[in-house]
Amino acid sequence: MRARVAFGSFLLLLLMGPFILPEFYVTLLNYIGLYSIVALGLVLLTGVGGLTSFGQAAFVGLGAYTTAFLTTAQDLPSWLVFFGGSPWLALLVGLVLTAVVAIVLGGLTLRLSGHYLPLGTIAWGISLYFLFGNITLLGGHTGISGVPPLGILGFELRDSRHFYYLIWLVLLFAVWMTQNLLDSREGRAIRALKGGSLMAEAMGVDTARSKMVIFLIAALFACTSGWLYAHLQRFVNPTPFGLHIGIEYLFMAVIGGAAHVWGALVGAGLITILKQWLQDVLPRVFGASGNFEVIVFGLLMIFVLHRARDGLWPLLTQWLGDDSQGKSVPKGEALAREALPESGERAEEARLLTEAARQIERVGLGEHLFDQAGALALGKQRIVEIARALAADPCLLLLDEPAAGLRYLEKQALAELLRRLKAEGMGILLVEHDMDFVMGVADRVVVMEFGKKIAEGLPEEVQSNPAVIEAYLGGVE
Repeated sequence: MRARVAFGSFLLLLLMGPFILPEFYVTLLNYIGLYSIVALGLVLLTGVGGLTSFGQAAFVGLGAYTTAFLTTAQDLPSWLVFFGGSPWLALLVGLVLTAVVAIVLGGLTLRLSGHYLPLGTIAWGISLYFLFGNITLLGGHTGISGVPPLGILGFELRDSRHFYYLIWLVLLFAVWMTQNLLDSREGRAIRALKGGSLMAEAMGVDTARSKMVIFLIAALFACTSGWLYAHLQRFVNPTPFGLHIGIEYLFMAVIGGAAHVWGALVGAGLITILKQWLQDVLPRVFGASGNFEVIVFGLLMIFVLHRARDGLWPLLTQWLGDDSQGKSVPKGEALAREALPESGERAEEARLLTEAARQIERVGLGEHLFDQAGALALGKQRIVEIARALAADPCLLLLDEPAAGLRYLEKQALAELLRRLKAEGMGILLVEHDMDFVMGVADRVVVMEFGKKIAEGLPEEVQSNPAVIEAYLGGVE
C-alpha cells in the first residue's frame, strides 16, 4: 500500500513540477529524465543481461548528431532531402542508423567475454567520439548550432518547461516497455543471460539473439535521449558523448540498482543532483576549481559496491514495504506437455509461473518461493537447479556431481529428494565421486577409472569389489 501511495505521489509531483518549481529545477529534472533513458538501457543491458558497456554515450551522440545535421544542413544529398528539416523524420533516420551501427558493433563486441567485452565497448565508444569531432561536415569539435525546436501540432517547445512533459512521457513509456519486455517469454530468456550462457543454452535460449536484442534496445534508448538532448540544447558538440560520460551513465545504473528498472531513475536523479551540488560546494571547500566531484563519485561507487551491491532501489522498496508478502502465484491450467506453446499473451505466462511454483513446491522449497535463488544456501541452490530440470517434464534426470561442495546436512536433504523422485517413478542417472552419497541413493552402480569400467552391480557388491577398493582406497587389506 505504501508503495502505491509513493508511486502516485511521484506521478503527481511530476505532473505539477513545471508549475511549482523554479526554472533551474525544471531544467535539472529534464536532464535527469534524459540521463534516465540511457541508464534504463544499461539496466537492461548490464544489470539484467550481465553485459557491461562503457560506450552508451556514443549512441546518444548518434541520435543527437543525426537530427542536428538533418535539420540544419542546407545542401543534403538527394536521397536525404525528404528527411531534411523535420526533427521527427530525423528521429526515424537516427533510430535506423543507430540500429545498423548497433548490429555491426554488437556482432563484433558481443562475441567477447570477461574483461574483453567492456574493453571492446570502450574501444568503439572512443572511436565514435573522435569521429564526431573530426568530421568537418558535423562541425568538428565546434559542433552544430541552430538546431530547431521540436514542434507538436503547431506548438513549438522552445524552453525547458515546454520540453519537460515530452521528456518524461518518453521516459515513462520506455519504463513501461522495459517492464513488459522483462515480464515476457523473451524477458525470461534475457534474465537467464546473467546466470551464464551455458545454463541458458541448455534450456533452449538463443543467447546470441538475446544479447543482440538488449544491446539494440539499449542503443535505441540512448539514441532517443540524444535526439531529445539536441532539440532541448539547440546545439550539439562532441563533449557530452565522450567515454567519461559513458562511465557516468554506468554509475547511474549501478548506484540506482542495475537489475531494477526504476533504479535507473533513482541513480540518474542522485548522480545529477549530487554532481550539481558538489560542483557548487567543493570549490569553496578546497579554495580552487576542479573536477573534485569525480573523486566523490569514485568513493561513492566503492561504498555502494561494499554496502549495497544491488544499488539503492532495493533499499528504497524495503522501506516502502514492497516485499514478497503480498505476492501470490498466478492461477492457471496445467502446462501442456505434448505441444509447443503459442507465442505471446498473458495466459501462457500464468501457466508457466504456475508450473514453476509447482516444481519448487515439489522439491520442498515452497517457503523460498519468492526469494532470490542466488541468496539461498548452496545446497538449496542445487535443489533449485533440479526443480528447473523437472519443469521440462523429463522421464530421465541426468545429474553431474550434484553433491559436490555440499555439507553433510545438505547432502542428506539432496539424497532424500532423489529418493522421493525415484519413488515417483523418475529415472535418475547420477555421476558422483562421493561414494557414501552414491551408496545411499543408487539401485545399481557402475564404477569408472580413467574412462574404463572396472565394476558394475548392486551397491553392496560394488563396495566389496577388490578393483574398486584398489582404485578408491589405495589397496586391499
